[in-house]
Amino acid sequence: MMIVSNRKQALAEFADTLSQEGRHEIAWAQTGEAALNLAKEKIFQMVVVDHELADTTTGKLCKDLLDVNALINTVAVSELSPEDFHEEYEGLGILSHLPLEPGAEDANAVLEKLSGLAFILTD
Repeated sequence: MMIVSNRKQALAEFADTLSQEGRHEIAWAQTGEAALNLAKEKIFQMVVVDHELADTTTGKLCKDLLDVNALINTVAVSELSPEDFHEEYEGLGILSHLPLEPGAEDANAVLEKLSGLAFILTD
């Protein structure tokens, strides 16, 4: 999994939960450019995109990641309401919407969605 953010501390609990007991290895990228370079080198099951990046927007990065790998699962951190988030990012296939400081509960919810998707893809 990859987390694209320059706010490592704000996403620390979320990332720690994802990586507990060796469940998932976390790669960090601080910019959209770094994330795209990593995605070209390695296949990631999921990419978490933070709401404020220095070199791109959440929507553009999610679209660019799909251009690199059409099967990539993205999750976005956003301050938008669920309704506004849907309006803003509809059509980008974003798996989930996270609060600005996601925690353990959010990580477990994302993992549950991801495991359900993996089940659908393998059937």
